[in-house]
Amino acid sequence: MSSCASLGGPVPLPPPGPSAALTSGAPARALHVELPSQQRRLRHLRNIAARNIVNRNGHQLLDTYFTLHLCDNEKIFKEFYRSEVIKNSLNPTWRSLDFGIMPDRLDTSVSCFVVKIWGGKEEAFQLLIEWKVYLDGLKYLGQQGRLSEC
Repeated sequence: MSSCASLGGPVPLPPPGPSAALTSGAPARALHVELPSQQRRLRHLRNIAARNIVNRNGHQLLDTYFTLHLCDNEKIFKEFYRSEVIKNSLNPTWRSLDFGIMPDRLDTSVSCFVVKIWGGKEEAFQLLIEWKVYLDGLKYLGQQGRLSEC
């Protein structure tokens, strides 16, 4: 089973000053510019998806949803977000997250959170995956864009 979380869009807005640009004649495609560590925060999370969920409860397909929880080094706190239920899938992709609708008291500047993926049928759901995410530890593995001065 694999799961993924997407941070930001393919092309973040560059800060004032030097800008990110493709070299002349290069094909137009998404450019990745490394986010400074202070920009890898919960508020930049865009969506959650899981692939190849292992189903051990006898049903061919599962209904799934996820919850998000803040955490620290010792404790996982009560959920602050619950997704919609995706019916009959072992490869769910949930709606994009909108932190504008989250409670004002939610601190979206945190760099650690927990994703819990729940699966089952009707009202009988069980925890399938618990994933503690430290955003400061994420590293982009694709091709890096180059910064050049204009």
